[in-house]
Amino acid sequence: MGDGQIADVHGGEAEIRNAGHFAGQMAEGYVGFAREHPTYFRLMFRPELSQPHNHPDTEDAGDAA
Repeated sequence: MGDGQIADVHGGEAEIRNAGHFAGQMAEGYVGFAREHPTYFRLMFRPELSQPHNHPDTEDAGDAA
């Protein structure tokens, strides 16, 4: 499997589609929460708490996304 696809031996393509659907629902949930509660969202993801400069691998992954 490549490109971040998720599948088990028995699930095959159906498992990949379900994972993609789930990821889409998660993204919609985050965006919905951010729009409904912008202050909480900013508090949860403010850079001074996450300190991305202390985690260069994570910062590189975010830049690549």
